[in-house]
Amino acid sequence: MSQIPRADPGLDCPVHRQPMEEVCHKCPWWLQVRGLNRNTGVEVDSWGCAVGFLPMLLIENASQTRGAAAATEEARNRIVDVFEGVTQSLAAIAAKPAQPMAGESAKMIEVTTEG
Repeated sequence: MSQIPRADPGLDCPVHRQPMEEVCHKCPWWLQVRGLNRNTGVEVDSWGCAVGFLPMLLIENASQTRGAAAATEEARNRIVDVFEGVTQSLAAIAAKPAQPMAGESAKMIEVTTEG
């Protein structure tokens, strides 16, 4: 396993209230983040405090949520369009008068009620 890097000198840990380079490499919140910086397009591979990464991760989470919501809305709109087309087709079929089949003549059926 590779050596976990230490924090840059000169910063104090807000949790331990000691210099970060002395405590952070032992802290469970000291972690490695890998990914793509959405602002610059550059790959990120850095070690840091989870608390310090929170703003960046929250922004990324909000972006992903917006993307998922947009995809859901697009799917909903497509489904609505399909159902509107089907409904219009059924309404057009129902509005047409019944036509007798070829070779048949229309017959009148009388309904009587006894009583």
